[in-house]
Amino acid sequence: MHRTIFSNRPFLIGAVVLAVIAGGIGSSSAFSQGLNASIGDVPVSEGAEAMRALPKNEQLARAFAAAFSSGKERVELDSGAIMVYRPGALAWTSVGAVLISEGTVNGAGPDDFGVLAVHYLKPEGTTFQVTGAYANGIEGSLMGGPPQWVVSTDFGDKPVIVADTFGSWQGVACTTTALYELGGGEPVSLGAFRSGYDNIGAEGQGPKAVSITGSIRNIVRGQSFEVHFDGTSRFKQFFARKGSTYVKTGGDGELPGC
Repeated sequence: MHRTIFSNRPFLIGAVVLAVIAGGIGSSSAFSQGLNASIGDVPVSEGAEAMRALPKNEQLARAFAAAFSSGKERVELDSGAIMVYRPGALAWTSVGAVLISEGTVNGAGPDDFGVLAVHYLKPEGTTFQVTGAYANGIEGSLMGGPPQWVVSTDFGDKPVIVADTFGSWQGVACTTTALYELGGGEPVSLGAFRSGYDNIGAEGQGPKAVSITGSIRNIVRGQSFEVHFDGTSRFKQFFARKGSTYVKTGGDGELPGC
């Protein structure tokens, strides 16, 4: 039986909550139904025994220290705002570990995006060596917030980050969900889709108010998944893997334009 272990979604069934992202605009639950993972249960790779024997919070702390040594967790942006990185999760794979860290922009302007940083790590005893660094690997939301995210192996043998980003314009909030595969030494985009729409900020509770949220369900590993939309409208969309990405292959409804 699989179980969700890495998430910043407090309402995922069976999840271990790592963090709740503040400051996100709008809301979505694109991965709130049916995503599970067993990333922490992969076989111990050669040379990782000493590190994997440590408590999980200590593994995460040592991974973050290796990735952001000498004050690298604070970066001044061109806008003058400060990006601050914080540890999120450590995902073990058969060839090493992957650190996911949340980057939040303090004093963010309207054009400053938060991020998820992704670092690939090789354990050497009870220390880590960085083998790949992507400080801005996955873009977050406007106003400096990182995406909301979960790591899952439901999509295949390699861990996948499912990330929600938000935007708001004149009272209309929209959500996009993107998938990133973490295997192979760098985060690889598997595609993205619009997963939420809300115009209550513009329409109030009047007859033109629309609020729709999607959730990923019925995943077939390496092949396909569905997105079920609920709210003022209910419909489904279907996605299939074509080569290295997931593409929409059909459905019986669409979100309003953003």
